[in-house]
Amino acid sequence: MEKIYHVDLTPRQIKHLQKMVRVGSNKAKVISRAHILLKSHEGKTDKEIALLLYVDEETVRRTRQRFWHDGLEMPYMGIPGRHQNQH
Repeated sequence: MEKIYHVDLTPRQIKHLQKMVRVGSNKAKVISRAHILLKSHEGKTDKEIALLLYVDEETVRRTRQRFWHDGLEMPYMGIPGRHQNQH
């Protein structure tokens, strides 16, 4: 059975993510991750979030998982292993 990563945000974290979304100076993928975390906190399912935000369910699942492991800095992080030279 696949582990489910619940997103429980503090009021301070919610405020920070809402600011990230409102300011609009962040990259689109950072804003998308913030939306995913906010919707996850509201109790939406991966499928509901994917439909609302026009992303793949796997993207939602990975975002929840990475937040659980990396915390609030996660929306700013790139995807490990991508675009790295393999010498």
